[in-house]
Amino acid sequence: MTSSNNGKKAGLDAARKQGRLEDRPAIDEKTKRNVVTLFQVGDSVVDIAEEFSIGVCRYPPSSVVKILLTKTENTL
Repeated sequence: MTSSNNGKKAGLDAARKQGRLEDRPAIDEKTKRNVVTLFQVGDSVVDIAEEFSIGVCRYPPSSVVKILLTKTENTL
């Protein structure tokens, strides 16, 4: 681990101890179903992410892409 990573980790640890750092809330099943439905009717990943205020990026896979991969694997 580099010194910049050590500094970042120390900063995050200090913020947690002071109660200033919270995890993102989990995405509930209803939202996951809505994401899949919107994608199936042709909405883009970016539009879906904006509508539900969830992450979208190319790498690592976004929350929307992870939901789609998980939900569609279960239906194949």
